[in-house]
Amino acid sequence: FLLVGIGPFAKRSYLPRLKSLEASGRAVLAAAIDLEENQGDLEKYRESTCPTTEFLYLAPFTTQMPHTVASKLTSLVHRLRISCVIISTEPLAHVAYAKWALELGLHIVMDKPVSTREWVVSNVDQAKGIADDFRTLITAYNKLQKQKETLFLVNSHRRYHAGFQEATQRIRDVRERTGCPVSSIYTAHCDGQWRLPTEIIDLSYHGYNKGYGKVSHSGYHGIDMAYQFLKAGIGKTKQPDRVEIVSNFVQPHGSFFQLNEEDHRKLFGEKVYSEACRYTPEELHEMTRDFGEVDASIQLTFYHKDAVVSLVHLDLMHTGFGCRSWIQPSSDLYKGNGRARQEMHEIKSGPIQAVIIDSRQASDKHDVVRPNHSEFGGNGHFDLKVFRNAELLGEKNAMSTTKLQDIVEAQGQSFSGYSRTIKYAALDEAMEFMEGNIAKKDLRSCLSDHEIPAHLMSCIYLSHGRRKHGLDPTVSLDLSF
Repeated sequence: FLLVGIGPFAKRSYLPRLKSLEASGRAVLAAAIDLEENQGDLEKYRESTCPTTEFLYLAPFTTQMPHTVASKLTSLVHRLRISCVIISTEPLAHVAYAKWALELGLHIVMDKPVSTREWVVSNVDQAKGIADDFRTLITAYNKLQKQKETLFLVNSHRRYHAGFQEATQRIRDVRERTGCPVSSIYTAHCDGQWRLPTEIIDLSYHGYNKGYGKVSHSGYHGIDMAYQFLKAGIGKTKQPDRVEIVSNFVQPHGSFFQLNEEDHRKLFGEKVYSEACRYTPEELHEMTRDFGEVDASIQLTFYHKDAVVSLVHLDLMHTGFGCRSWIQPSSDLYKGNGRARQEMHEIKSGPIQAVIIDSRQASDKHDVVRPNHSEFGGNGHFDLKVFRNAELLGEKNAMSTTKLQDIVEAQGQSFSGYSRTIKYAALDEAMEFMEGNIAKKDLRSCLSDHEIPAHLMSCIYLSHGRRKHGLDPTVSLDLSF
């Protein structure tokens, strides 16, 4: 394996799993790549964690991989006999690494989303470019498959989550028994990320200072799961033929209105905040004009011919309940800076069924397993509530509630570390494929199945970009492909 990107997510997911696979003799982490600016810290990490792995440090790039870098990486692949690359960089670099890996015929596991673009929040051409990126990769991948069979997985890890799989199966069951498709979806996801004004300018990790934000961060999960729910409910006979997309974003300007300089000084203290904030309100306003979205509200209206057949609303937020009470950001911006997840999905199948997923954390200490781990507010809270027209379906109960813990333990798995194991489930699936234990048609998150989510993401940014330029924000996407 070659791991590209040794950031917080990779350290919590891919690296521990690769080391366990290595210990069992199933895989070898031969090399890892990161940026030159991180070499000092990562060399200490390598010595303590994976001393036999070769680390390579590169200058940053995004859209195009420099020829000298490609040559160096290609030599590395041949010398170490690497067969699979894990791409865990920021999404701006996904396409460059994926194109290179496809040219070498490598297996690929890549973080979500498929791609994003700098300043996509305000540049309509960059918004369209997200769809172009997908077409570039799928064309190269399909060309490679004519020569050899390889995998290209996108690690959209809710696809591997037992709770989401159970919800999807309930939707599919109603469609198969009654013919009723999904008629509406409401999704709300908030991770409680709170960046103070100076940090909005200075911090790049899960940040806004490159012209993209929540939709390109964890927001892609909401887009992808809405697609998964719809797909389970429509089958092959009730497919919509187009979708209209309208999006509204809160950018940093809006955040500065919600909590202004005076508010921050009251919350943290005059002296403490003055020392931490390096910019005046006027400078903040000017510098963040085209920064990425903090929060997004998105309406997707699905049509068959001229009839509206399904309504989907996505509220994808960073702003919301969190646990941060300190002025200086934590060194761990992924899980250690006060973030607490609040997530809800409600999927209706006409007059037959409502499936509700409710998952809410009350703590930012995500690795702590408390007695209430699976209860409301616990780190492992996830309830699946199903309401069904029981009399019509010939069933006994109109309502049921199932905890994720019960679903997981019924499958013979441990629940205490389940949220972490899901993060590397795509890697496990890749191993099963490469060892010949699973067919390509049974893979859960192939690149080809991200065509609609990638195009929806493109249109979501395009809608906002059109609004900013004084144009009609409604974007129509033909689904006939």
